[in-house]
Amino acid sequence: MNMITDAFDNKSKPIFEPKDFYGNKENICDVAIATFSQEMYSYVLENFPSEQVVQINITNFRRNINIINVNGRKIVFYLSKVGSTLSTINIIEVNHFTGATKFIMFGACGTLNVEKTKNKFIIPTYSYRDEGASYHYQKASDYIKIKNSSFMQKFF
Repeated sequence: MNMITDAFDNKSKPIFEPKDFYGNKENICDVAIATFSQEMYSYVLENFPSEQVVQINITNFRRNINIINVNGRKIVFYLSKVGSTLSTINIIEVNHFTGATKFIMFGACGTLNVEKTKNKFIIPTYSYRDEGASYHYQKASDYIKIKNSSFMQKFF
């Protein structure tokens, strides 16, 4: 028996939600871009007009949420924490504070075959689900298809 795929209960109601801590949900824009790279985060803030719209204060760190203006379109931009739980919490909070429902997340990764992947984009098509966050939003399974991977392949 696989505990996550065989026994996960996605029918339970939450005990508390972001509104219980932060008040009513905001609606600033619909797209958020998150990076896991401190260098990329700094580069974007230095090279695009931006405005900090909220600062989320957590026990041991602060999360700045910025709005950047790209060709007249407001886009939320932030530095995401790494890992399923922390990046999921970031998404939930950014959604609450800005109304963003479309998230683009990117970063860097390592590979076992450096020569084959050196200086190339790696676009995942499926992801192994070894955590519990995605089970709140998708049917239980061992793998999940990356929704826009074919679009990204064509784009790059």
